[in-house]
Amino acid sequence: MLDNAEIKILIVDDQLSNIQMLMAFLEEEGYSIVYNTNPLEALERIFNEEFDLILLDINMPQLNGIEMCKRLKKDPQTNETPILFLSADHDTDTITNAFSSGGVD
Repeated sequence: MLDNAEIKILIVDDQLSNIQMLMAFLEEEGYSIVYNTNPLEALERIFNEEFDLILLDINMPQLNGIEMCKRLKKDPQTNETPILFLSADHDTDTITNAFSSGGVD
């Protein structure tokens, strides 16, 4: 069984306040946390580092979270990494698109 400190989580959100809130909670639980506010930089980082979990905002400039998830799920290097979506959107279409792109929650 892994210790929380061994679990590496990437948070991708263009709003720093959202990242800070998540980091405070997750670091208190002992997880290893890194973040990116730029989805394109995050995508590059994901292909250069291993993550146990990705917390991904849906609405971001340059590359939205659903498209980013689709790219990650198509690649054999990253297709097994679980992705949880973060969003204020709660309409049925957004939720359906998030799940069909490969998000686990």
